[in-house]
Amino acid sequence: MRNITIKYRVILLLALVLATAFIVMAVINYRVQRSATRQEILTSSLPLTGENIYSELHATLLKPLFISSLMASDTFLKDWAIDGEHDVSKIQRYLQTIQDRYGFFAAFFVSSHTSNYYYPQGILKQVRPEDPHDDWFYQAMDMPQEYDLDVDTNQAAENRLTIFINYRLRDHDGNMLGITGVGLAMDHVARLLDSYQRKYHRIIYMVDKNGLVQSHSDRTRIMQVNIHDLAGLGALADKILVPRKEPAQFEYDDAAGNHVLLSARYIPEFDWYLLVAQDEGDTLGTARSNLLRTLLVGLALTLVIILVIVWAMNHFQRRLDHLTGGDELTALPTRTEFEARFRRAMNRRARYGLEFCLVRLTLVGLEDFRRTQGRTETDALIRSAAHIIEDGVRVSDVAARWRDNEFVVLVECDMAGARIVAERLVRTAAEGGALALPLAAGVAAYIEGDTLEPMVERAQSQSPGVA
Repeated sequence: MRNITIKYRVILLLALVLATAFIVMAVINYRVQRSATRQEILTSSLPLTGENIYSELHATLLKPLFISSLMASDTFLKDWAIDGEHDVSKIQRYLQTIQDRYGFFAAFFVSSHTSNYYYPQGILKQVRPEDPHDDWFYQAMDMPQEYDLDVDTNQAAENRLTIFINYRLRDHDGNMLGITGVGLAMDHVARLLDSYQRKYHRIIYMVDKNGLVQSHSDRTRIMQVNIHDLAGLGALADKILVPRKEPAQFEYDDAAGNHVLLSARYIPEFDWYLLVAQDEGDTLGTARSNLLRTLLVGLALTLVIILVIVWAMNHFQRRLDHLTGGDELTALPTRTEFEARFRRAMNRRARYGLEFCLVRLTLVGLEDFRRTQGRTETDALIRSAAHIIEDGVRVSDVAARWRDNEFVVLVECDMAGARIVAERLVRTAAEGGALALPLAAGVAAYIEGDTLEPMVERAQSQSPGVA
């Protein structure tokens, strides 16, 4: 029982060591892969994606900016405004042509002289300082640069959200005539951002220099959300909103606890920032799958290794039990086991005075038999002799194989009884040719102070029969 307990403890320890090794290796591999993936995203993937998106958006937004600049330089528009803005149909046709030719959502001119808001259908309204919706015009008139971008509702088109490119219009002497430009439907830009998100599997949006969202695939965020107010991102907002020539990379945890990697790209023409974000958890799906697979494979290998170890331990335990408890050829007790039984007989003799003797049996002529008949026949002969001896002794006696052609029997009786046992065994081996070779037997009684070797030597027999 103790050996079984130790065996199972060893197996449990090996299982724990193997499982721990696989888990540690899997976790280390996951962390290395996670670090490498994060580094690749921050230094390569996100910036490259941002550059691709920037190039496409830049082309999309630069076109209306270019057309607005042409309108601000157009001699017709300048002369028409200088001449007193007569014949509104002319400005209507002009704006309609711009809108249709380039596919813009809106084209407009707001006069600083009359405050009229012209669009392809005529005069939309007159801008007024007290109208909050007209603040853009007065801000544009006072802006330090010649143009700006403004996200606002388009009153000429059911208040649909529009990106307006506002360009100053000056006369030939540089005096202010008003603001002209075109409008790009926000739906169009939002669809572009949405297509980029599906294509690149990133969250993509644009904010102005104050952090207010100007363009997003989620329309509800436009002009409503400021990155200063977003959990995790707010703490980085001031660092993000810094004009740079190269993209900048950031990391933060959002309100849901997700770790987000972000690349910020400044767009100098519009004074906006393009933000490309990615949830790190989405990118680590493969790494987590690899971790799970590694753990499952490790568990399976651990199980297989443990099963092999259990099989090997049981196999060698049986071999050991066989070697220590039984002769491999005859299955009789081995010399080691016989010595243990001899010691127990000595103890009983010392305690109770019980006599015992030793019978030594020898297969006469075995070496010659082996040379002529071969190993297989010799082994069969030895096994037959073992069976005869095992069947011919009492339950209380014990027989064992001593040497190649010799057997010993420990009998609990006096010399007379031991001779009877020896004679019976010799006779049984000779009757009817039960054995191809005769048995010779010798008998020796235990003498006080005897050990096994001398007792076996005294029981030696030189010829068939009983000595």
